[in-house]
Amino acid sequence: MEGAQKITVIRTGGSFISGGGARYELLADGVKIASMATDERVDLFLPTGEHMLSARNGVWTSVEPQSILINVPSRYRTYRLDSASGVLLQPALE
Repeated sequence: MEGAQKITVIRTGGSFISGGGARYELLADGVKIASMATDERVDLFLPTGEHMLSARNGVWTSVEPQSILINVPSRYRTYRLDSASGVLLQPALE
């Protein structure tokens, strides 16, 4: 896709008790694009503009997803989905 930027989302581990064993759903602009297990990564190619990147526990989908707004082009090309204590989606320095 011309003008698109590659954005990588990496799911880090978490304890089984805090949801580390569950798959997490990754959404871009409200559309489910992946179901991620621990240590998986997903590459997205997002067009220029504002995008909402969200993640939620795949088991308890009624819980509101944790979201982050990103503007493409973005200085951050990698985002980390951490499930060690709930759902945390944040830019990474990788």
